[in-house]
Amino acid sequence: MLSFKLHFWILNYSGPGDAQMSSLFQANLVGNNFASALLKVAFVSKLTLKPVGYGGA
Repeated sequence: MLSFKLHFWILNYSGPGDAQMSSLFQANLVGNNFASALLKVAFVSKLTLKPVGYGGA
């Protein structure tokens, strides 16, 4: 259990492998750019809706 605690304590920063994880997981990482990457939605925009559950990657 200590190794898992250390793993998540150390590896909670955003990095190059983030794309493999869900957007919910990425949003909780320190140093992510989700807040600065907000886009405006226009009338003809295509959207993808995802559940907010903690499902797989």
